[in-house]
Amino acid sequence: ADLEGIEPAESLAIHPDGRMTWAGEDVTAEGVSLPEDGVLRLLPDRDLPALELIQIASALQANGAGEIIVVTERGLE
Repeated sequence: ADLEGIEPAESLAIHPDGRMTWAGEDVTAEGVSLPEDGVLRLLPDRDLPALELIQIASALQANGAGEIIVVTERGLE
């Protein structure tokens, strides 16, 4: 699935190749600006392997992310 143009506000899009974008800009786990509410919403592409999603979430937590919510396609409808 193509994530371009469907990122909800304050979400981190994770593409099938593991590349992450925040507000349309490429970022790393270390470079993500955490939302004021402390809740980081991840919008992973459906083709991203689950293990890679877990590794990315762990890296984000190690860099200060508090609560992490995974947003699904169904959640965008």
